[in-house]
Amino acid sequence: MASLEHLFTTNHSPTDDERAGLKENVADYDDKLAAITQKIYALEEQLRSLNEEKMALLEASKPFRRALSPFRQLPEDVVRAIFVACLETRWNPTMAKTEAPVLLTRISRATRMIALTTSALWAAIHIPIITSVKREVMDTAQSIMTARAKGVKEWLLRRSGNLPLHISVYENRAYSGTRNVTSEIIDILTACCSRWKNVYFSCCPTTLSRISSLTQSEVPFLQSLAISPVGYSSDEIHFWRNTEILKSPTLKKFHDSGKGKTLCYPINWLNLTHLSIYCARTMDNLVDVLRQASSLVRLDLTLMVYGFSYPETIPLLCLTTLVVTDLSPPLNENLGIVGAIYAPFLEAISYNAKLCGGSRSPGLIACLKRSPNVRELSTGQPSSTNILVEYLSYCPTLVILHVPGPGFVPHERPIKRNDDSFLREFFRDDAAQCLCPRLEYFRYEPTLLVSLTTLRGFLAYRKVANPPLSRWKAVIMNVEYDRVEEPLIQEIRSSEVAGDIRLGIFFKKPIPYMERLDEGIVRAVSLVDVWWPSALVDDRTYLS
Repeated sequence: MASLEHLFTTNHSPTDDERAGLKENVADYDDKLAAITQKIYALEEQLRSLNEEKMALLEASKPFRRALSPFRQLPEDVVRAIFVACLETRWNPTMAKTEAPVLLTRISRATRMIALTTSALWAAIHIPIITSVKREVMDTAQSIMTARAKGVKEWLLRRSGNLPLHISVYENRAYSGTRNVTSEIIDILTACCSRWKNVYFSCCPTTLSRISSLTQSEVPFLQSLAISPVGYSSDEIHFWRNTEILKSPTLKKFHDSGKGKTLCYPINWLNLTHLSIYCARTMDNLVDVLRQASSLVRLDLTLMVYGFSYPETIPLLCLTTLVVTDLSPPLNENLGIVGAIYAPFLEAISYNAKLCGGSRSPGLIACLKRSPNVRELSTGQPSSTNILVEYLSYCPTLVILHVPGPGFVPHERPIKRNDDSFLREFFRDDAAQCLCPRLEYFRYEPTLLVSLTTLRGFLAYRKVANPPLSRWKAVIMNVEYDRVEEPLIQEIRSSEVAGDIRLGIFFKKPIPYMERLDEGIVRAVSLVDVWWPSALVDDRTYLS
């Protein structure tokens, strides 16, 4: 038979003899494939049978394996310690079945008994309260709150034993003005107020007035009280002004996000170690309070003050953490309250201010000059990295830097700039001249426009200890780069450059202004929009 290979590389039509030869070859291959397929089927049947036998053996051996589980050999006190370690530490545990401690009661009968009798599991709780709902769901809300009140009573009055309590309460008033759903929860909480240690109430004034009616003797262990009024009542200031609970000698931490009346409350300011308040209109009372609160370790201030200038310093010699959100209008070189604070042992500062055009903050600079031991700094995005460099020049001991991203990015073409010089401040040829030599954690969320070559040097120079410089432990940033340098991205992510740095660099490829060929098109935001049969969609739906 003539060769058929010329048919494999062309589109020529085969002759009758060639067609017969092709069919003969195909039939031969089909016979071989059928034989192999039959063998595969037989082997698959054998494998299926073996897998079924395997699963049956595994199921039969489970009781024996469970009996040999190392967990069963653990002493009960060790199991209790493990259960307590399962609790969330950043916030109070909820009553959800998917979280500890409730989850721990759903493993087995034995572990349930251990969990229910471990008081430390039930000494903290977060309680959401439904206080107002629409009429059509009133019955449902009432049944939910009845069940929730029963659970809180069991949790706090029975399971928690005699341990000090950590409680947070949140009232949901999404439908203000409708009928209130009665709740027994506040009654339950006040019944165990003698064991309150750390409590937080984000509640309406009616609820807060009940809390304010408690006396010092009723809360002998209270160390921390946080109030966040939901809604506003003109009577709010009056019932807190006359309360005894704020005079408790054990109260060390106080937080109030109310309308700025905190400074009038009868608090023993000297006792406080933590204070968080909102201050509006005037600073006079705040200065007096801070002069009395000389034991403060942490101070959180939200300011809305006009024209404040305080020439003297406010000594806070125990202060280690300062958090300031300044919503006041900027006044040129006015130092403000931040510039007046003298805290030589300050270790952490968060400063976010309303500044014209992102200009420098004289108050923050004055504070940093007086605080040579700052280890952590978080500051709002300045108008230029040069301002941030100025701040950092006063932070030789800084270990952690965080510059949050802007809350709002306007839809306009960004001003072209280059941030290479900013990164180079951290890896100069002379290590002794580098900015923040002890810096280990670098987080810059606004987009940096840098050369990837500079970024590679920034990482490689400090991927290992290079005295007197500390090595990077984590670097988080958003980078916009030149497309020509794209091949360097893989190198930057490699172990040769990054080492064991915890890296979170998000690379953004710039889109030249004239290359936005889809400008003016609003793309479908849901995959359903692609096939949804709507007569409302026309040829202008996705045009802006």
